[in-house]
Amino acid sequence: MLVLEHTPAFTVFSAPGATAKVIFPEPVQMAMASLKRPQQTSPCVSEESNFEESYRSALTKFDALSSYFAIGQTVPAVANMIVAEMLADKDFHMANKEEVLLPLVKAKVGRAHGVWKKLNPGVTKTKFKQVKDNPLPWPSIDAYPEWVAESVLNYTDCDWDGCMEVYGPDERARRKRSLEHRLLEQPLNAASIKFDGTCFGKMNTGELVGRKHLLCSGTEEYQHTSVAAASTCDAERLRQNLSEMIGMEVASLCVWGELMCNPGFYDYAKRGLDCSWLCFGVVAKVAPTHLDSDDPTEAVGCEVDFVAGLSKRIRQLGLAHSVAKEGKFRLMMCPALKTLLEDVGCRVEGDFVGGATHAEMISQAAEHLRAGVDEGLVVCFTRNDGQSSLRKWKNAAEGGSISKKHAALLRKCRERIRALGPEDSLNPGIGELVDTLIGVAEANTKPEKKGRSNMRQLPGKEGPRTPPRAHGGPKCSAST
Repeated sequence: MLVLEHTPAFTVFSAPGATAKVIFPEPVQMAMASLKRPQQTSPCVSEESNFEESYRSALTKFDALSSYFAIGQTVPAVANMIVAEMLADKDFHMANKEEVLLPLVKAKVGRAHGVWKKLNPGVTKTKFKQVKDNPLPWPSIDAYPEWVAESVLNYTDCDWDGCMEVYGPDERARRKRSLEHRLLEQPLNAASIKFDGTCFGKMNTGELVGRKHLLCSGTEEYQHTSVAAASTCDAERLRQNLSEMIGMEVASLCVWGELMCNPGFYDYAKRGLDCSWLCFGVVAKVAPTHLDSDDPTEAVGCEVDFVAGLSKRIRQLGLAHSVAKEGKFRLMMCPALKTLLEDVGCRVEGDFVGGATHAEMISQAAEHLRAGVDEGLVVCFTRNDGQSSLRKWKNAAEGGSISKKHAALLRKCRERIRALGPEDSLNPGIGELVDTLIGVAEANTKPEKKGRSNMRQLPGKEGPRTPPRAHGGPKCSAST
């Protein structure tokens, strides 16, 4: 055998009269083999399908790949961008797998680049343009089943001897009451439908943004979908309204929503949701106050006071929110935000189970998710500090094998509840809601999800309003 070519990525061997053979490094061979090897415990879910779902999910955080090729982004640069997103996604267990993912993602991006070049034969060399990061991104949301399980396990697995030594003999009863109140009695701010589109925003300046990047002026399409639905949103008027309401100047603001780019998913086209922009939140920033002092302890104190003060002002308006340092805050779905958004021309879908508790919401939504009517729910609830948190609850078909992880964690939680003694035992309603969550996580959910190429023309429709352009991407995309 003769070595014809050797690189860190592969080696090509050949022998007289034989076909050249490509040999990949051992880590890549192992990765490729593992992706092809079916899981013995769950034949329906393999590492290969997990990779494919993770890859597809990462693509929804960016514009069409062709838009990046059109501004001179190279295959390695685009691949690195996608891998970084895959590694950060908690749903697919891809952390610490960069060496495995990178060559596989490069191969996919390389094929996409080849298709783009064939569709654009006149393009020889594109001038490189740097994309700009989104200044007010919408944060990722953690899983709701994990939050429920961890809330219960924090009680069932507590070291009570040490805990009561620090906090006093009444701490066990206090924590029990707190957990039961949180899950069984406290009303949610909202539990809204989680739509399977792409995260898309509009700044108060009129600029449009994807999950990661600022788009250039004149953008007409994003993820092969018209952005016309965002034209009715007056984000600048919302900025002015909020400034007046909280008594502080809001310097910048972004309205966030789901751009419905998958008409074949969950019957969105039949439900009249295709190409819609369904708003769900706001990220904004005010200029923080500063002390005229070089003392870092005073500066920290000022920042804490500022965050607490801003949170109090927003909470008095009935808005579900969270406040970060440097004056950034996020407004989450609740009745008050729904009214604010609709007043400035945004389309907002209503609360799935208005005013319900966690237990009531889980009971009412379980069959909806088991049947795969929608991708999931986004649950908004108030924390002990008066600010709010979001968690996502997806049906079992979404997120690769993550539902199996959730089921295992919830079953552990159920065992711990059953093992509690008479003094520690929880209200039976908590065990019931955990059982319901297990049922959703283990359901054989099979939602209808058709790609654009498989969509049939609906009666009375002329097809998708914005079919892909010849180059497969929007007229204008990443900002320079």
